[in-house]
Amino acid sequence: MKLTYLFLCLFVSVGLRAEADDLSQAFSSPPNVEGVRAITAFSLPKGGESALNFAYAQLDRARELGAGGVLVSLPTATPEVWKNWTAIANRAKQFQMDLSFCDFSLTNSPAINRKKPSSRGDFARHLNLLLFESQHRLGGTYGDNVLGYHFPFIPADRSDIVNDLVQEAGLHASLGIFGAPFTPETVAFYYHRPMLQDTTRNASANPTNEVEAGALQQRRQQRYHYNCRAGAAARTMWRAQIWGHLNLTQAEKPPAADLLPFSWKPLADNLLTAGANRILLFTGDKMPSDDREFREMREGCAYLHRCQFLLQKGARVADFLFWSGAITDEWPEGYSFDGADLTMMDHASIQKGKIRFPSELSYQTLVIATNVLVDTHCNYLAERCRQEGIKVYSFPGDEVFAKQDFTWRTDADEKPVLRFVHRHTQDEELYFVVNASSVAGVATVRFRDTGRGIPERWNPMTGETAYPETFRRLPDSSVEIPLFFDVYDSCFIVFKKK
Repeated sequence: MKLTYLFLCLFVSVGLRAEADDLSQAFSSPPNVEGVRAITAFSLPKGGESALNFAYAQLDRARELGAGGVLVSLPTATPEVWKNWTAIANRAKQFQMDLSFCDFSLTNSPAINRKKPSSRGDFARHLNLLLFESQHRLGGTYGDNVLGYHFPFIPADRSDIVNDLVQEAGLHASLGIFGAPFTPETVAFYYHRPMLQDTTRNASANPTNEVEAGALQQRRQQRYHYNCRAGAAARTMWRAQIWGHLNLTQAEKPPAADLLPFSWKPLADNLLTAGANRILLFTGDKMPSDDREFREMREGCAYLHRCQFLLQKGARVADFLFWSGAITDEWPEGYSFDGADLTMMDHASIQKGKIRFPSELSYQTLVIATNVLVDTHCNYLAERCRQEGIKVYSFPGDEVFAKQDFTWRTDADEKPVLRFVHRHTQDEELYFVVNASSVAGVATVRFRDTGRGIPERWNPMTGETAYPETFRRLPDSSVEIPLFFDVYDSCFIVFKKK
């Protein structure tokens, strides 16, 4: 019996389609349920009927793209704007689209301008009135928890006001992490919809030599880590939707872009592997009208629909809690973990040998970035955790604190760069694997949590599922699979638990 099982494991034929089940069928043609489709954005111009007709056209275009929601930038409030905004909400509801808004002001008065009000009190009164008016006018149309308010920027001393008022209004507040004057973990702590931002944002440049090119690449890598930190903290706070903002008007074409189904795929994958599970595609003031751009965007929306469908299933695996500092750039590679900073640790409690957060998630193992321990208060908290029976390690520096979840190797001179996301459901272990480079090749990938079933490779571009050509189950129950990755390729590796 054991020999038969080994034979099946090692010699499954190429391209054999995995046996269909409910999840794989849904992956192939994802349902149009709330929250699993991409979001698009447009700006509502001033005016009456012409502005409304423009908005209707943008909603029609968004539906044709396969988008599941829209973020609308609104002008200063007038009776016409309120009338159009209500009509837009009705049309979006008919299309079963989520609706959020931003850049909205009740007045042009500089004293209570949204970005830089003269005082906390003025800002609070203005925001409270705005939220009350929105809820009053649209609550009967759209319900309480569908609308969201996105803040591209917020002053540091206003974050608690926004947090309280937006939640009291029954809405979800979103803030882009690069528009916040505090750590990405703090954004995830205060805002129900933290928004990761693509790595080209505020980093566009045309390097003229290798030194400039290297510096640009380093800044983008730092921004990727910044996104990862926000995503890890959002999971600690159990944020159901972690948005990723992708500005297509600034997106640079990567090497080998002509080989890709849509040129911005690497940027989208960066956001997904950093922790985003819903992507906002910003195309400027309106949807693309060029046929080629429209086809690319539709392909991209279908791809994101499948990815987001699975990346919202079950829960992200977390072997430990990683406490990062303000300038933490090093990252425990190959592990699955959640994140926190000092603000979050100060709001946590320690009970029965576990660190517990307001989200009700708890952790028995804490890994601390070494630069955090320079601070006296942080040292005190770390020592208290040890005294309460929590396993505390420092990184880098300590011995291995958990078995790595995902490792890979290759003998090629030019190597791909693999990133991963690991989620588990009641019946499956789901690994999202991305080649974040323009180098194609075969890598032998080792997966830690594999259940008992034969692994399956699911293609989010096409919805097809297949068995790998060969794999090897190791004595510790991990599985090694040689996988070919094309340039900027991606796939899901799915293990059934039974």
